[in-house]
Formats: sequence, structure tokens, C-alpha cells
Amino acid sequence: MMKFLSVIMSVYNGGSYLNAAVESILDQTYSDFEFIIVNNGSTDNTAEVLESYAKKDSRIVVLHNAKTLSYVEGRMKAILHANCEWFANMDADDIAAPQRLEKQRDFILQHKDKLGCVGSWAQYIDSNGVVVGNRRTRPFAVEQFEQMMLNQDAILVTDPSAVINKQLFLDVGGYRVDCAPACDLDLFYRIAERNKLVIAIPEYLLQYRVHSGADSVKKFMLQRLKTHCINYNMRQRRAGLSEVSYSDFSDSIWNKLSYKFPRLWKDYAKALYKESAMLYFEKKYIQMGLRLCAAFVMWPGFVTKRLLSHKFNKGFI
Repeated sequence: MMKFLSVIMSVYNGGSYLNAAVESILDQTYSDFEFIIVNNGSTDNTAEVLESYAKKDSRIVVLHNAKTLSYVEGRMKAILHANCEWFANMDADDIAAPQRLEKQRDFILQHKDKLGCVGSWAQYIDSNGVVVGNRRTRPFAVEQFEQMMLNQDAILVTDPSAVINKQLFLDVGGYRVDCAPACDLDLFYRIAERNKLVIAIPEYLLQYRVHSGADSVKKFMLQRLKTHCINYNMRQRRAGLSEVSYSDFSDSIWNKLSYKFPRLWKDYAKALYKESAMLYFEKKYIQMGLRLCAAFVMWPGFVTKRLLSHKFNKGFI
């Protein structure tokens, strides 16, 4: 009989965060899982650290890539190796709450036939592990999911908090490399279009690390461009039309000034706001203030909404 849950992780040069990430999974209150970890061509001591854990815990299987692949390819290797009905994403710099997997398993058992993916809310932590904000993704209720599908809103859970049905993942085509670094949004859309719930448990079951080396920071503008392409193709599919390739989108659609300018303007405002948050964490308050002011000038409604939400939500992001 197929086991219920695999946890999958791809890691490149895990550094000082790796131990905390691995141990947060090993210490889960729900313990009946396999833990597939891909060492994605690391050049530090990641391989030795992972093999040390594997010797101590039989749930761990370590796969080694001779060369470094994209994080999508590294994660796909782990998923294809997994032997379970559902797989749980985990990133090598995050920390899972002790009851994360137990609560997600219970949610799956409650909604199994209707469910494609279940994530959770997350706390942002800085490089020192200090909580600096909260991430509350939508939808977090069935009725909300249904309304968001009607509105063609962004269906998104925090990617490393996601637990996904493996067969459904494969049926919809898995992660598409050309959508990186926004391939999670693309995947969640395609799962939802199979009439399967993509939903977050409204509890903070993951600590999501934000630091200057994270892809979400370094590749923010590329992520926004890919997001625009993914949203365009989502609308194409739901209208019964063909998708376009990323290159065709860039050449034929994104280059139209009337399409590009209002979106790019808002993207720059978001980028400035994100930079101001990172500078706040680093206590560089003058630079932070300059970027925050620039973001406000470009998009006052967005910045005001974010800052007001954090007044009640505790945190800057």
C-alpha cells in the first residue's frame, strides 16, 4: 500500500540554516513520512550534513546532483523519487512548526476528494530567526476559493508550505521550468482548473525566511514579469484559447506600451517597497526611508494599504 506523505527538499549550499530546517521536519508531531532531500550540486559541507542526518534517521533519503540544476529541477527530482500519495514542500532555509504536517494531514483527510493542494499562513523571519512579519495568503476557505475562481483572482499559497497530491501534480504537468521563479503560481492555477481546491490553513505553520540572498529578493522583477505571463495564459486557458510561450509574450504582448507601462510602474513600486523592508531588517533606516517614500510616490494606495495592514498584523512585509 502506498504511504501517505513524502516531504521533499532541494538544497544548494545550505549553510547555517540547513540544520534548523531539517530538524523542524524530523521533530514533527506527525512522524510517518519519508524525507527526500536533493543535494543540488552543493560546494560547501551540505552533502556531509545531509548524509549525517540520513545515518541517524531512516526516513531520510539523500539524492546527489553532480552539477547544480535550477531549484525547479532539483525539486522535481525529489518529487519523482517520492513514493507517497501526497508530498510536502520544504525549503532549506525555512522552519516548519511542529504541528504543520499533522494539521495538513488532518485537513487532507477531511477534504481529500475535493483537494489538490493545502498550504498554510506563514511568519516571515529574518536571517537571525526573528519574526518580522506575517504572510496571509488567500484563499483560506472553500467559499473564498470558489469566489476567487469566478473573479480570476490569484490563487496562491506560500510555496514551501504546500502539500500537493502527487498524481494530480503529474497529471497537470508539474512545475514548468520556463515559469520560474513564479512556477508555483502557474502550478496552483492549473490544479485549480481541474476543480480541485488550492487552499491555506489560516494558521502560521511555517516560518519563511527572508534575506538578501533569497531568490524572491534577487529575482523580484523577473518574478513579476513571469507572473504577468502566467496570468495572461491563465486567462487564455479559461477562455478556451491557446497559451503563448514566454518569448512570444515578451516580444508581442509585453512590448505593447499600453499593456506594459501600468504593470511595470506598479512592479517598480512593489520592488522599492520590498527593498525598504529588507533595509529595515538590516537597520539601514535612511536608505529604507528613501525607498519607502519613492514607493509611496509611485503607488500611494499600495503602500498605505500594506503599512496599515502591518499595524494590525505585526510586521513590515
